[in-house]
Amino acid sequence: MHQIIAQSIMTKIFLLFIMVLCTLTSQEQLLQDKRFHPGTTIIKSSPRKGFHSIEKLDSLGRKVERSGFRNKTLITKSVYQYNNQNDIISEIVVYDKNRPHETDTTTYEYTYVNEKITIEKYIPGKSKQDSIIFRLVKNIGDSVLTYQRLHYGATKRNQPWEETYTLTWQNNMLASKEVINDIVDKETTHYEYFPNGLVKHKVEERTPELRGKVMYAGGYNSDDQYYSYTYDRKGRVKVIYTTYDNHTYKVKTYKYK
Repeated sequence: MHQIIAQSIMTKIFLLFIMVLCTLTSQEQLLQDKRFHPGTTIIKSSPRKGFHSIEKLDSLGRKVERSGFRNKTLITKSVYQYNNQNDIISEIVVYDKNRPHETDTTTYEYTYVNEKITIEKYIPGKSKQDSIIFRLVKNIGDSVLTYQRLHYGATKRNQPWEETYTLTWQNNMLASKEVINDIVDKETTHYEYFPNGLVKHKVEERTPELRGKVMYAGGYNSDDQYYSYTYDRKGRVKVIYTTYDNHTYKVKTYKYK
């Protein structure tokens, strides 16, 4: 769900990838949507009744402000800043209903080689003793990319938590994502797409295989699920649906200005 992916690969497939499929935390930017929305100034989305968010875009179509609401009550508001490569360098929480008089800044630092991000450092605002570093360690023809993810936490300063991400691409589409953690558990996600590049089918596999059915907290998630979409007259997504266990659910609705 870090931006360390080669920029030449990222332009085609991530319009809704983060909204639907991201398995990382919301702050991490691996697989971040880098397709902007020129000509659109506001995107309103609603994942369920009573909740919605409003994103304001700049002249390039980049998200520069996001506000989250419960009914008409403002819950949180963040602003975003970018570098010359259009990568996010800061996310500033300027309002949080739980801490209305505090601000919180998450920062990102990058190293580029041949216009590709090879290292990204993520520093969360709430705990400056924590940091996450993604490092590109292997690149086979821009088709198989392997990253080392190191999480330095306040409780594990001398021994960071390590994961390895291997991303396999076919026709500029992410065909699979394999994640191996430091205790050698492996999770692999496979993807299929519609001709317009939006995700059609997602399957997750785990090694060792977990007993019983995986339970997810909140949202609409399954180890084997399909997606479908409706569009407005400009071809922008109006509604996302997901289907699993023979049931179809509405995931999110969108309105544009």
